[in-house]
Amino acid sequence: MKLLTAALTTLVATSSFAHVNPGPHKGTDNNGQACEMIAGTTYFLNNQKHPLNERIEIKVGNDTFVVGHPPIISAQDKLAYFDHDQFQGILPTPVGAKALIIKMEHSETFEGPTGFTLITHEYKNDTRNSLDCQF
Repeated sequence: MKLLTAALTTLVATSSFAHVNPGPHKGTDNNGQACEMIAGTTYFLNNQKHPLNERIEIKVGNDTFVVGHPPIISAQDKLAYFDHDQFQGILPTPVGAKALIIKMEHSETFEGPTGFTLITHEYKNDTRNSLDCQF
């Protein structure tokens, strides 16, 4: 019985982790131009396998982001969990920040990224741009 419980727990825990295969993920942007992200290693903070600890190195252009599932926290509703449908990461720039959002799909036929949005926000002069890439 203990073995069955352990096996089921492992299966449920493993299925709750995103599947972003290492290597290039290619697509097109809104103008029909080619775009891609390159996924690197997936790891877990402190070697604790939990979706909140999951990290993936993602390269877009010359930038390398470390993305994770964004936490969802509400003191009013007493909630503490994560958004399993996306990964997010952010990098500082001299005049603002760049953010990467990876959109995920979880269906019976597909488990993985469907595209990404790269946001460049220069808050010092309030310039905002984004690149939407669909795989």
